[in-house]
Amino acid sequence: MKKFKILALLLMASLMFAGCSKEEKKETTSTEQKTEEKKEEKTEEKTEEKKEEAQEPTADNPMIVDEANKQIKVYAEVNDKFKKESTMHAIVAKSGKNNEQSMFVSYANQNDLYDALEKIGAKPGNNVTMDNMGKEAVKGDKIDLTFKFQGSDNEQGINDVIKDSSGKEFDIRFGGNQKPAKDMNTGCMTCLQSCPLGITSNASQLIGADEKDGVKYTLADSVPADKTPVVITYKLAN
Repeated sequence: MKKFKILALLLMASLMFAGCSKEEKKETTSTEQKTEEKKEEKTEEKTEEKKEEAQEPTADNPMIVDEANKQIKVYAEVNDKFKKESTMHAIVAKSGKNNEQSMFVSYANQNDLYDALEKIGAKPGNNVTMDNMGKEAVKGDKIDLTFKFQGSDNEQGINDVIKDSSGKEFDIRFGGNQKPAKDMNTGCMTCLQSCPLGITSNASQLIGADEKDGVKYTLADSVPADKTPVVITYKLAN
């Protein structure tokens, strides 16, 4: 009888030990799962952060097309000599012939800008030609232009960054001009007068307003120093 009692006690102790081991394993497994879940959450957060960072253009990747928000971001640099000098060229591609005559030199290409504008649903005017320039204002969908300079989180509108001496506000339109833009390669992405070559241009001034009427276009004093990187956003206006 004593032997049976001892065996029964040993069996009970063994079962209790096994139960504790299972509980410990469950707790360990639960802790490991929580740790893995936290790691996955952190990885997802980092991935999302990288995605957000990737939405800003760089010199190596100078154009980001955001179809969902109907906007295009391009990387450019300031040409601050136009704080004192006047030019009708607001934004010109670095690869274009007019790049030294522009307030902002873009690392993106004017032909890519045309394609990107169509991609976000913008419709070109294609109404200003070499024959009627100076007589007709550019048509096409309205485009809002904003500028974010390196070192600042604030976006500024075109009327804050560029000044028209006549006091008129800029009305930027998707002029189109795909063929002459390719043929002549001036690189004109945004002109400050209704232009037969610029992909986008200003409907509130005709070609010749500078020469005939003495209108001057200059950078605002608040624009940062020469070569400062800037992200310029072309957004299809509502």
